[in-house]
Amino acid sequence: MIAVCARCEDFERTIRLMNDLALYAVLPGADAEFTDTAAYALAASLPFDAPPVIGDGPDEPGAG
Repeated sequence: MIAVCARCEDFERTIRLMNDLALYAVLPGADAEFTDTAAYALAASLPFDAPPVIGDGPDEPGAG
């Protein structure tokens, strides 16, 4: 995914951090308290209105 604006870059970075956190959470010995705290903090930092996603997929479900 390529971000097209500063707000989009922040959103993309936060989503990537959440993905990394999810991968860490399932590792043996992962710190559950850290995972829970970081997950809530990352989720709280997301905007209510997500920036538009620009991709190569169809515009509508079932199209293409």
